[in-house]
Amino acid sequence: MKTQGNLVAAVIERLRASGEVDAARAIASAIALREKQESSEEREAGRYLTTTGAGELLGVTGQTIKNWVRQKRLTGYRIGGRILIPRWAVSAYLRAAGASLELEEVTDDEAAGVTDEETAPEVVRSRRTAVAGR
Repeated sequence: MKTQGNLVAAVIERLRASGEVDAARAIASAIALREKQESSEEREAGRYLTTTGAGELLGVTGQTIKNWVRQKRLTGYRIGGRILIPRWAVSAYLRAAGASLELEEVTDDEAAGVTDEETAPEVVRSRRTAVAGR
């Protein structure tokens, strides 16, 4: 069975054999251009994330990503019916978010207490009191 590439090559060869060199050259050029475009599209596809993909990386839903794009908190592009997020925008958002966190250190005992149903309310209350007293 012949593949599509083999069929195209056979058509080009028949055109050349019959003296239609310009037609053969045009078809070969069109095929080469399309292959180049497909290669470029594949590279571009790796540079963008869907809203769901970006949401998975940022720990939020795809809808949140759409909201952030609409609010201009995150760069995104509408392509047809989809919103695509450049990978660099997700990286920049993560860097900015990490830099903006000014969190206090939590001791291991406090962290364990937060996950313990019995002591969690007391730990949270004591943390709030400590923060409010500053």
